[in-house]
Amino acid sequence: MQNVFYQTGRRLLFPGFDIHTRSRASLCKFWQTGERRVLDAGCGNGYFSYLAWKSGATVDAVTFEQHSAEKANSFFAEQVKTGRLNFIYKNLYDLDYPAETFDEIICYEVLEHLVRDREMMCRFSKWLKPGGVLHLCTPNKQHPFHANTIPSATEDGWHVRQGYDRLSYEDILAQAGLKPDMYAGIGTLVVWKCDDLVGSVRRAWGHGVAAPFFLLTWPIWPWFCLTSPDTGYSIYVKGVKPAI
Repeated sequence: MQNVFYQTGRRLLFPGFDIHTRSRASLCKFWQTGERRVLDAGCGNGYFSYLAWKSGATVDAVTFEQHSAEKANSFFAEQVKTGRLNFIYKNLYDLDYPAETFDEIICYEVLEHLVRDREMMCRFSKWLKPGGVLHLCTPNKQHPFHANTIPSATEDGWHVRQGYDRLSYEDILAQAGLKPDMYAGIGTLVVWKCDDLVGSVRRAWGHGVAAPFFLLTWPIWPWFCLTSPDTGYSIYVKGVKPAI
């Protein structure tokens, strides 16, 4: 019985109290819909993989954390049974897909963790079909929070760079043969403050105490997710592989 309550509560609160993660769901409006092949490169808990599956895609969801893949396969067992959602435990560097495999690639809050980001971008471009789309979201290095952080020198789980902006996106996309189609900022000051409040309470007193604070902020922050790409907590770019 306890396990039933736990699973029910987890499903109601999924993907958790991280408001920044939830706010990135606003980017789904820029995705395609219907039957297509999607790679979620660095899927985390599988939230965006599930949303892509829900929109009609067949999804390869890749994470370098074995426990994350196992938890996602269990949590999304019914969706996995459809054959259109596959959680894969593998390092992105070790992926080996044929050219022109995917219609879309989702890569949210991952590239800033990769030392070999340019190599990964070239591989994304190779795996995309002509006319395919890369949905990329990373920390906005112009945002005060990220501008004041100190990156790690190695891939130890922390950011190896402060993030990206429009100029650095244009540079790395051009090298990979992709063209920026549009930009958006994710996370206004309202979203940032709501997340900071809920996160502080959760770290101090746990999820049980944080839940009411999260529910109190829920009517507010969804209205303030998308903003200017120059001011957002994160910055999104839609990169398109030119059609032949």
